[in-house]
Amino acid sequence: IEKSAKSIIKLGAKAVLIKGGGLKDMKGRDFYLDLNGQRKWFINNFINTQNTHGSGCTLSAAICSYVALGFNLIESIKKSKSFIEKSLEKSYKIGSGPGPLGHHQ
Repeated sequence: IEKSAKSIIKLGAKAVLIKGGGLKDMKGRDFYLDLNGQRKWFINNFINTQNTHGSGCTLSAAICSYVALGFNLIESIKKSKSFIEKSLEKSYKIGSGPGPLGHHQ
């Protein structure tokens, strides 16, 4: 994951957050790297649910929202990951396939 983040930075990104949720041993772990070399692992509780529909989009929207509110990027990611964790805890099954997050906080 760290090597991949470096490769993405080399392509011109100013910052990268790589989610580890799809990897067996990386659930709840995400890696951040920015152009200045700041690196950070974000580790949250893994919520065992199949109802994850929209979690990536919700995470990116939450990060953007916190940045717009004036938080720096690292703090925005921390707050957003906490929001996602709570939303996964409140997720629910509806229809076929993975259900949505429980965005109501």
